[in-house]
Amino acid sequence: MKLLKAALSTLLLALAASGAGAAALIKVATVSPAGSSWMQTMQQAADSIAQRSEGRVKLRFYPGGVMGNDATVFRKMRLGQLQGAAVSSGALADIYNDIQAYSLPMLFESFEAVDYVRERLDNTLVRELERAGMVSFGVGEGGFAYIMSDSPIRTPADLRRKKAWVPSGDPVTQGAIQSFNIPTIPLALAD
Repeated sequence: MKLLKAALSTLLLALAASGAGAAALIKVATVSPAGSSWMQTMQQAADSIAQRSEGRVKLRFYPGGVMGNDATVFRKMRLGQLQGAAVSSGALADIYNDIQAYSLPMLFESFEAVDYVRERLDNTLVRELERAGMVSFGVGEGGFAYIMSDSPIRTPADLRRKKAWVPSGDPVTQGAIQSFNIPTIPLALAD
C-alpha cells in the first residue's frame, strides 16, 4: 500500500507541476469496494495529492465496479471518460500477459521472497506495460491467495465436487484450479 501511495503522489504531483497552474480532475475506476483498505489508501493518496498540489490535482474514484467491468473501463479510458483504473493483473493479461508473473501458484514461500523478486522485477513489468500502451502508477500486492469453502474439504474428491470462483479474464488462476480437475466459474470481481 505504501508503494501505491508513493507512486500516486509522485506521478500526479509531476502532472500538476507540468500543468503550470491548471487544475486537473483525474477520474479513476476500480472494482475495489468503497470502504475497503485499498480504497482507503487510494483516498489518502488523493487527499495528499490535492493538498500538496494546492488543489490543482484532484482524484475522483468510482469504486465497486460502478463504471463497469475491466474491458468497459479500458474502453472509457480510450474515450477519455476516465483517466485511470486500479485493476488486477488478470485485467491486464490481454494487454501484457507477463504481468501475471506474480499470480503463478506456489511461486513464493514468504513475503521476504516476494519482496526480493519485486525489487528486481516491478520496474520491468511497469516498463513493458508502458510499451503495450498503459502507464502504471505502480504495482501493488494483495497477499497470498487462500482456498475457502462453505463446507469442510477433507479429501481431493471433496474439492472436486465443488465449483471454484475465478476472476474472469484471469487465465493463470483458471488454469491452476482446472489442473486439479475442479470446475471453475469465471465471474468479474464486482459480481
